Amino acid sequence: MSASPVVHHAPSPAGAPRTPRAGRRNSWLLPSLADILLVVFVGILFMRDSGWLRLLTDGDTGWHIRTGEYILKNHAVPVSDLFSFTTPGGRWYAWEWLSDVIFALVHMAGGLKGVALFSGALITLTMILLFRHMIWRGASVHVAVLLSIFVTDTLRLHYLARPHLFTTLFAVIALWMIDRDWKEPGRGVWLLVPLTVVWTNLHGGFLVLLTAAGASAVCALLRRERVRARRYVALTAACFAATFVNPYGWQLHRHIWEYLNAGWLIRNIDEFRSPFSRPGEFPQFEALLMVGLICTWELLRRRRYHEALLLVFWAHSALTAARHITIYALVAAPVLADSLSSLWRTWVRGSDRGSIRGALRELVEDLQPAAGWTSVWGPALFVFFACGSWGIEWPRDFAPNFPTAMVGRQAAALNGPGREGARILTQDIWGGYLDYRFYPNRHVFIDGRSDYYGYRILQDYVAARAAGERWGELAARYGWDFVLIPPEWPLAKALEKDSAWQLRDRDKVALLFERLR
Repeated sequence: MSASPVVHHAPSPAGAPRTPRAGRRNSWLLPSLADILLVVFVGILFMRDSGWLRLLTDGDTGWHIRTGEYILKNHAVPVSDLFSFTTPGGRWYAWEWLSDVIFALVHMAGGLKGVALFSGALITLTMILLFRHMIWRGASVHVAVLLSIFVTDTLRLHYLARPHLFTTLFAVIALWMIDRDWKEPGRGVWLLVPLTVVWTNLHGGFLVLLTAAGASAVCALLRRERVRARRYVALTAACFAATFVNPYGWQLHRHIWEYLNAGWLIRNIDEFRSPFSRPGEFPQFEALLMVGLICTWELLRRRRYHEALLLVFWAHSALTAARHITIYALVAAPVLADSLSSLWRTWVRGSDRGSIRGALRELVEDLQPAAGWTSVWGPALFVFFACGSWGIEWPRDFAPNFPTAMVGRQAAALNGPGREGARILTQDIWGGYLDYRFYPNRHVFIDGRSDYYGYRILQDYVAARAAGERWGELAARYGWDFVLIPPEWPLAKALEKDSAWQLRDRDKVALLFERLR
């Protein structure tokens, strides 16, 4: 790939048809290729295998919704724990509070269907913007379409109704804005400063913006472009200062730093572990990684140091923690589109119209203008979905990996009169679901807020789950009234043999034990 020139930031490179801007009259009413691609994304992600329900396969969605409701009711961001009995009154950083509010508002308006539909809209908007970014840089339309679909399918495991969806959306926006400013400096890039304020309060992924702006500053310094270097140093500093506009000030940064540098996270939480610790689970990422690193050499040769730095940085981050695969894919896709488009144009250049290559070239050139705008039909599709069921299986509860049926059957025992303060041990992913079902009762031992519980509680949780020597002492110390766990946990066998516990209910998903009084 390094033998072919890489096209950078040019809306219409030499030899490629110029994509007209959406300046034609009423273009916002004309369906575009981006609109067709949006329908393809919806079909791939949500219209098969209970796709909408798959967005609700993470329990964190539950406590995010309830936290948002608390903020709306009390007009204040919480500073202490709302949900657990494990560390009562402990200081809690609800650092994604603005996302919580948005999810709560959507839930109040449309229930879990609304949450899933809103999350799906964020995902498809992100991918359409990625597609449009590649087209803007000069990618051939078929390359941009195929790469967009490939990236969309690659990131399927990361599509959950959680605040990180805002980071994926804002990452694409920020990368495009910096791209545009590198080519044609303007005032618009300074909108990234207020964007950073919003981003910081939505999700902790604002590091994506800081690394992109910082890489541009480093690139300018290496190229000895002093004016440009000062511009991006100032932009990086301004965006970094904007991150302190949050309810917790500088303490949020300290908390995030301590959280991300805690060794126990890597050892115990899947998304912080390397994707290669699960061989064969991420083959598409491996392909993106290999091709992206090949392109790095060409970027260095052409002195595109900022793009090379970002590729290497996020490739390293993705190799150490699977949660960063998403950002690597979003960073790599435009660069890969440039190189693949350059190879394509080299292959079809000079071909006769009557040949297969010539016919393919003409077809791509005819389609290119249709990728130059986005119409109203994409948003209209989601409005259509919101207005009815249309025979689609919309979520009414969380996904089948949660004990929804059992919790429904045992709701009176778990949360009925006289049981409001019941203490329940469950697995962390189910804890967020119980927060959703039973809040404001504070009864969960642990949920997905690993940054709050810390090493000691997580260690006790792992020991209890494995039915280690201390599990009986832990049960007495924490005073569990119920244990709701998967059948395959070693603790399940230990409880079945213990006369102090009674098996109250069971199904394929979970076992419910109650302590005998």
